[in-house]
Amino acid sequence: MALITLGANSGKGKVLQVVSARLNGTSVSSNSTSFVASGLFINITPSSTSNKIFLSLQGGAFYQGSTSTQVTMRTTIYRDSTDLGYSTYGLNRHSADGGQWNITPHSCSVYDAPSSTSQIKYEVYFKNADTSSTVQFNDADRGAPTLTAYEIAG
Repeated sequence: MALITLGANSGKGKVLQVVSARLNGTSVSSNSTSFVASGLFINITPSSTSNKIFLSLQGGAFYQGSTSTQVTMRTTIYRDSTDLGYSTYGLNRHSADGGQWNITPHSCSVYDAPSSTSQIKYEVYFKNADTSSTVQFNDADRGAPTLTAYEIAG
């Protein structure tokens, strides 16, 4: 676990900009066992290489229908082509037992240090982690998943 301590009155830790995007009523599904793009992304350009980006994914919902086997969907956030989950497990997991309907909202966050002043694309990716059956990242009846990026003075 990383502990972040900011100096008193140093200006560090201030929120410099906020960028947010959401999927409105968009159906996104896949049966891939590799991470695929959800279409939910933001672009942000940090003002300094020392600044950090805090990302939050909220709302919408994973869905698994009534299949006979357990289904697990994993979500993660990519910075351009880098998985910020840093593993095949991603940042978040949704699971449903076989034979049951299951809808659960998205909720995960990650703190990134991109060391860049170029435009960065952050995008949510997801995959089916158990079987080749279809999982839905979102659909119209689940509200809008929102990805928000906060640039934090470093």
